Amino acid sequence: LEEAPLPTAQRQLILLAKVLQNLANDTLPGTKEAYMERLNEFITNNQEDLRHYFNRTLAAENLPMVGRQIPAVAKENGLCCLYNKIAQDRRKVDQRLQEQQLPEDHAIWRDLDDLLKEAQPIPREIRPE
Repeated sequence: LEEAPLPTAQRQLILLAKVLQNLANDTLPGTKEAYMERLNEFITNNQEDLRHYFNRTLAAENLPMVGRQIPAVAKENGLCCLYNKIAQDRRKVDQRLQEQQLPEDHAIWRDLDDLLKEAQPIPREIRPE
């Protein structure tokens, strides 16, 4: 959007996002926000349809990529996000690997280091499409 939506439209978009989030998480809004309780019936009535949609979407991953083109900027942005997340959480990743009691010469340590070295220079910011 070039400009922020008007307050009423902004509120409606927020409510829509909350409903979608509840559907995606397979949860009901709860009682924290009384105005959201009115949406419980809608969410409950649509949970099964959403499960079917997810199952169809997951089944589509085995379809051939014929005719599907991923724009280069989307690939680049995806790699950028992934690299930044791994680099940002490197300490957490290392900690989890240590919890697995892997020896220091285990291949996963080298692979992770190599991956981060090979990926450079990855842009630090996502480019607009």
